[in-house]
Amino acid sequence: MRRIRVMEEAYDAAQQIARRLRRGMRGYRPDPALVISALVMDAARQNPPSIDDIVQEYLQRLFQSANPGESEVDAAACVVQGAAGGTGPVAEEGARGAHRGSTAP
Repeated sequence: MRRIRVMEEAYDAAQQIARRLRRGMRGYRPDPALVISALVMDAARQNPPSIDDIVQEYLQRLFQSANPGESEVDAAACVVQGAAGGTGPVAEEGARGAHRGSTAP
């Protein structure tokens, strides 16, 4: 399993889904990383342009609220730089919202 940082809101949503699944899975509550993996794999099987739109929309919304003075294009560039392992305030801002102890394959 690989370790990936996950935004706090995504991790919380995965925890809620895992708790709901417990009822239907005879008491077994899957790890949030497994829930996130299932959702990502399902999304990857869908029509790629719609998935791209969903991700871009999420990133724009995320960085618009974090950086109200920046344009949407600049905010998307910040995400790419931070995801690519860039350093400095832009990469740090992108990593700051990640759930520190969470992992997802």
